[in-house]
Amino acid sequence: MPKTTSPKPKLAFVNLFTKNYNQQTKFYEETLGLTPQKGNKGNWFGFQTGQSTFAIEPQTNRDSYQFNYNKENPYLLQFKVSTIKELKEITKTLGSKDVRITQPLKKMSFGTITTFLDLDNNVVELIVERRKKPKHKPT
Repeated sequence: MPKTTSPKPKLAFVNLFTKNYNQQTKFYEETLGLTPQKGNKGNWFGFQTGQSTFAIEPQTNRDSYQFNYNKENPYLLQFKVSTIKELKEITKTLGSKDVRITQPLKKMSFGTITTFLDLDNNVVELIVERRKKPKHKPT
């Protein structure tokens, strides 16, 4: 009997809650260079990131939640970059804008990353994924 595979979810949305809404939207737009989505309003700001949406929202938007959730904002955000050259250029630009870079151009088993902190001290990484070597079948 063939094994059936269930559909796998794809990331569609990442929402970053912040106490520094205006400063964070400016940081991600002006410092990191993300493109704002159309339709942004005073209490939600989305960015175009490819197949998913990245947005910033004031933490106070969730004050009405009737359940407990982690309000400390401990996130790692990771954005893909195409090439090492592009990663080097972005890292240099971030440094020139006084962004706190914690790991510049660090080679890892999964790729090369630059790690930095945003204005809420969230960890943000830019990654060039390591290309997997194609498997060659013996002939």
